[in-house]
Amino acid sequence: MRQLKARGEVLMAKCFFILKSRSDAFEASFGLAYFDAQSGETAVDRARRIAAQLREHRAYRTCSVVVMEQGGKEIARVPVLLPF
Repeated sequence: MRQLKARGEVLMAKCFFILKSRSDAFEASFGLAYFDAQSGETAVDRARRIAAQLREHRAYRTCSVVVMEQGGKEIARVPVLLPF
């Protein structure tokens, strides 16, 4: 994930978290979060945590948590049900 700089300061990256089905159809939004070098977790860490919580729900096991940058670029995809 690229961090933007303005006047010597590092700006926080804005990431959106979306649940998508196997066919890549939109299922739900988990909102957005801001990340920078001082954040306690990365966007991928947050996506993994969301996916782990969804594993308990059978209906979401074929879905993935997708992390998108503000501009719409996909930066990570975490399957809810991890392959064995």
